[in-house]
Amino acid sequence: MVLYMNRYKVRPGGIEALVNEINGTGLEESFRSLPGRIKFDFSVAVKDEDTLYLNDLWADEESFENHRHSEASAVWREIKEKYVLETELQRYDI
Repeated sequence: MVLYMNRYKVRPGGIEALVNEINGTGLEESFRSLPGRIKFDFSVAVKDEDTLYLNDLWADEESFENHRHSEASAVWREIKEKYVLETELQRYDI
C-alpha cells in the first residue's frame, strides 16, 4: 500500500474559497471512486486556518499512479494553483 500525508499552506484567507471549490467540483467524490483507493480525506486544521490536509491511501503503486494521471488529479492541480502557496508531502510504503 502507498500512503501519502499532504499538508498545504493556503493563501491567507483563502481556505473557505478552496473548500467551496473542492466541494463544488465533486473532487473528493471523484478521487474516492478511483480503483485501488482505500482512503481519501481532506481536512482543515483546527488551529491554523490557512492549512489543508489531504491523506490518501492506495492499494498499490499502480493504483496510485493511475490516480496521479486521472482527470480528478488534473482538476486538483488547477485548484491548487489558485490557492496553495506551499506543499509538504510525506510518502509511506506500507
